[in-house]
Amino acid sequence: MGFFDKFHRDGGGDFTILLIGSSRYINFLSGVFSIPAYSNIESLPPKVKIIEPEKIGLPADKKILVLTQYKARDPYSAVKGVESFLTLPRSFLFIYPSGLREALEDECIVIEGKTSKLHKISRKSTVSSLPSKSSMIKSASKSVKSFAEYALASEVMSDRKTMGMMLRSLNSASLAANSSDSETQLITLWSAFEALLPAPSKDDGKHVRIVHFNKLIVPCVARKYLLSKFQNCFSVCAASVGGSFQKVLDDHGAGASPAERLGSILIGEPAYQKMLMKSLADSPLLMNRVWSLQRVLLNPKDGLGKTTTHESRVSWQVNRIYRERNDIVHSGSRSPFIAPLVENAFLYYRLVIRSLEDAFTRYNVYEPHSALQLISGQHSDAKDAIGQMLSNHKLNDEQKQLAFFKFVFQDQA
Repeated sequence: MGFFDKFHRDGGGDFTILLIGSSRYINFLSGVFSIPAYSNIESLPPKVKIIEPEKIGLPADKKILVLTQYKARDPYSAVKGVESFLTLPRSFLFIYPSGLREALEDECIVIEGKTSKLHKISRKSTVSSLPSKSSMIKSASKSVKSFAEYALASEVMSDRKTMGMMLRSLNSASLAANSSDSETQLITLWSAFEALLPAPSKDDGKHVRIVHFNKLIVPCVARKYLLSKFQNCFSVCAASVGGSFQKVLDDHGAGASPAERLGSILIGEPAYQKMLMKSLADSPLLMNRVWSLQRVLLNPKDGLGKTTTHESRVSWQVNRIYRERNDIVHSGSRSPFIAPLVENAFLYYRLVIRSLEDAFTRYNVYEPHSALQLISGQHSDAKDAIGQMLSNHKLNDEQKQLAFFKFVFQDQA
C-alpha cells in the first residue's frame, strides 16, 4: 500500500500531481515525507509523462514535488485529496513553529495515468500556516521529521481509529491557528484536545469530564517544567554571552544536553561555578537567573514544590479554558480575559502532542489514550519516588541533590 493510499481510497484511475513551490518549502516536504522533488521539468522521471511540458512554467527559484500513483475518481478529487494531505505539514509547523511558511503555487498540475492528459487545477487552500505566539525553533525540518516519524508511523497509519484521532486533532489545531477570532480558536482547540483524550470515567454515577481531562493534560504540561527552566536559561545565556559561557559547559559540565551540563556545574565543583559566573559577569540579570536555578537544585524540596505549584496553576488554567469554552458554546458569553486563555491552550496542546511523540519514541506506545495514561502514571510515580527519597533521613543532602538532579534531567526528559 502506498503512502497516499492512507489519505484517499476512492476507486478510479491513477494520477500524478505536481506541486510547485519555493525551493525551501518543497525541500522541507520532500525531506519530511520522503517524496521526490525536482528542480526542472527535464529532470522528472520517465514515468511522469508530460505531453505538453511547455504548459508548465517553473521559475528559477521554484521546485516541483511529484506525487505519483494517487488514486482518485477524477483530477478534481485528486487535488482535494492532496489538499487534505497538506493539512499535515501545516499542522506539523503549528506544533513546531519556525520561520518556515507554506509557499506553494495555488495551481496543481494533475496528469492522468492512462492518457497523460494534463490539467491545471486550483487548490483553493482554506488553511494557512500563521505565525505562532510560541517561541520559534531553529530547525523546523529536524523537529517536524521527528514528529512525523510518530504521526505517520506504520502502527498509526495501519490503525484507522488512531489515524483518525490524529488527523482530526491536528487539523482542528491548525484550523484554530488560522481562525480570526478568539472564541472560534478556543472552541476549535478544545475539539483538538478531545479528539485525543479518552472518554471520562464515572464518579458517583456522573461523568466528571474536566477532572478526567485534567489528570491527562496537566502531566504533559508540567512534567518538564523544571527542565524547561534550565533549557531556556541556557538558550538566553548562550545567545547573550556566546563562546565563553558555552566553553565552560563543554569543558567542565557533564550530561547529554547543554541544560544538563549547566545543572551539573551548579551542583558540582565551586571552582567551575566561579568560572561560569565569571562568563556572565557583564549581565547581573543572567547571573541572578543562574543563581536562582542553582537554589532549585540545592534545595530539592523547594524545587519539587515548584513543580507541584506549577501543576496547580496549569490545572486552574485548564479549568478556566474548559469553562470559557462552555460559556461560549452554551450561552454565547465571553470573558475579557479570553486572549491569554487561548494562548495557554495553544501551548498546552503543543506539549500534549510532544508528550505523545515522546511516548512513541521511548516506549513504542502509539495509541493516544494509552500514551496519555502512561505519561500521567509515570509522572506521578516519578514524583512519588523523589518525594520519598527527599523524606528519607538516611540520605545526606548530597545524595538527595543527586537524586533530584536525576529527576529533573533524566526521569522527566
